[in-house]
Amino acid sequence: MKTNNLKLITNNFNLGLPRTNAPRYPIGVSSVRGQSMVEVVFAIGIAAIILTTVVSVSVSSVRNSTFSKLNSQANRYAQDLSEWLRRQRDLDWATFKAKANTTGITYCFKTPNPTAWPASGVCGSSDFMTGTKFIRQAKLSLPSTDPLVLSEVTVSWTDSQGTHSVVSITKLVDWRAQP
Repeated sequence: MKTNNLKLITNNFNLGLPRTNAPRYPIGVSSVRGQSMVEVVFAIGIAAIILTTVVSVSVSSVRNSTFSKLNSQANRYAQDLSEWLRRQRDLDWATFKAKANTTGITYCFKTPNPTAWPASGVCGSSDFMTGTKFIRQAKLSLPSTDPLVLSEVTVSWTDSQGTHSVVSITKLVDWRAQP
């Protein structure tokens, strides 16, 4: 019985009906064409979303990588200046201590490898270290109770995300005078 019903359904197209009443395309063909157009638009939309996501992740990754690289360089410049300050302390404690006061004296170091003390003063917004995009300064202060010099080295830079800085604070004492 099921087989006969199937025959009946398939034979309905050949009943001799006038051409105007017969479907223009066999059943499913016109709807398949419409679906394929919708499917193409949908697939293009999904591809655009995926492509946008991939580009966004790539840009974010490059931005993070660049920040990490610059942050690492800034840390190295701060460490280099801290080491230079230690050497100055070791050369002559009295001269080194005279470079600081209780409120703090700031020095702008524009050269990557300083050989002498620069004039005191805060770095300006364009006082970059030679050949870099970094601004480096050190503030030396004398805490009122301890026989030490407090060194605060700041290295800063500006990029598309804003201004960033690395700070290194070191307590320097005259280790030769210690008991």
